[in-house]
Amino acid sequence: MAHGDTFEGVCRELMVRQIRYLQFLPLCDTAKEAGERAGVPYDTVRRWHSSDDNFKRAVELLKEDGANLARETLRRHVPKAAEVKVAGLDSEIEWMQQRCATEILEWFLGKAAETVNVQGEWVTLLRELRETPDVDAKA
Repeated sequence: MAHGDTFEGVCRELMVRQIRYLQFLPLCDTAKEAGERAGVPYDTVRRWHSSDDNFKRAVELLKEDGANLARETLRRHVPKAAEVKVAGLDSEIEWMQQRCATEILEWFLGKAAETVNVQGEWVTLLRELRETPDVDAKA
């Protein structure tokens, strides 16, 4: 499947302003309104819709599956999110440092697992119960 066959592939060729416009398009009644909300002049929006084949393909694919736009938007913001998380390591608030450090480590190493030997604990408990004198029996 060529890049032009997927929304993600088409979006890799679009400008950030075009992606921003596409985010608003499903939420608005008109292309003009979507352009206003995205901060893109309507003349520019009209030019994209009439002469940018890659952009037109993105609009078609967006109509087919809007969830792809959400995934592409998030994918483009992963570096920024990572920077925010790393910046938290330098926070003056210790619990924030700890939380960021733990999350970063868990993303790369996985959550720490604590193994519990339930069977061994039951054996120990039963042994202790057997060795405990029966208070009721002496009464």
